[in-house]
Amino acid sequence: LLSDDGSLNFDTIFQSKGEGGEAPPLHVEIGSGSGDWCVTQSKLNPNENYVSVELRADRVAQTFFKCITQNTWKNMCCVGSDCGSFLRDRVSPSQCRTIYVNHPEPPTQTYDSESSEEPAHMLNSVNLRLAANCLEGGGKGRLIIVTDNLIYARFLCRTMTRVMADGSLVGLHPSQVRDLRTVD
Repeated sequence: LLSDDGSLNFDTIFQSKGEGGEAPPLHVEIGSGSGDWCVTQSKLNPNENYVSVELRADRVAQTFFKCITQNTWKNMCCVGSDCGSFLRDRVSPSQCRTIYVNHPEPPTQTYDSESSEEPAHMLNSVNLRLAANCLEGGGKGRLIIVTDNLIYARFLCRTMTRVMADGSLVGLHPSQVRDLRTVD
C-alpha cells in the first residue's frame, strides 16, 4: 500500500479507474472527526475516492465502522494521523483534487503579530504549504475550509495571505488570486 517514497499508493488502495483508465479524483478531509461528512460524500459520489484523516483513534474507528456499515469501503480510506505528517509523508505532490477542512478547532493560544511564532493549530502556515503541495496543479486543486467562527475565518485568511505573499505557494501574488475570499 506504500510507494517507494513512503507515500500511500491510492491506486492500489482503491483499485478503481475512471473514464479513460485514469484514477478518479482524490478528495481528502483533514480533521474528519467521526467521519459523517466524508462517509456521506463517498456514498453520494461512488466514482470518486475519499480519504478521511483524523488524529484521534476513537474517531478513526467510528469512521471505519460507518464506512463498513454504509458500504462505502470501495471508495473511502480511513487514516489515523496528524495533518502535517499525513500531508508531508503520505501524499504525493499534486495528487489531491480537493482538501476539505470542515469546522476546524481554532487555536487556543493568542497570536502576537510581532512574534514570528504561530500558535499551535492544525491550519498553521507549514500545514497550509503542505496542503498546497498535495493539490493538483493547473487550477484543478482546491483547499476548502469551512468555519462558522468569524474571528477564526479572518485569522485563516490572514495566515493564507501571509503564506502566499512570497509567491512560492501558487506562483501568484495574493492580489492575482481571484478565489481567495471570506464568506461571512
